Amino acid sequence: MSIEETIRLTVREELRRALAELPAQVAEQVRTAVGERQEPAALLRIGEVARLVGLSKSSINRLAGEGQFPSSVPLGDRAVAWRRAEVEAWIAARGVA
Repeated sequence: MSIEETIRLTVREELRRALAELPAQVAEQVRTAVGERQEPAALLRIGEVARLVGLSKSSINRLAGEGQFPSSVPLGDRAVAWRRAEVEAWIAARGVA
């Protein structure tokens, strides 16, 4: 791998890390500006879900336990995620921006 390719990959990875820290709308604007549009991940971790729905992690877990929020999907022994489509459908049904 050439030095240019290594730099390009490193910069791209740093951009992805930085975008993960931004609110979804701002991150999408940055991706568009730099020409890097990504398909959204099919599964979302709790932090991403919290940012999308505007609720705390504990509120999401409570609502899920009460059957008022989509259930999580186990990823391993101690990791779970939510299906993006189900979270977006919940948002649409509640009229949450």
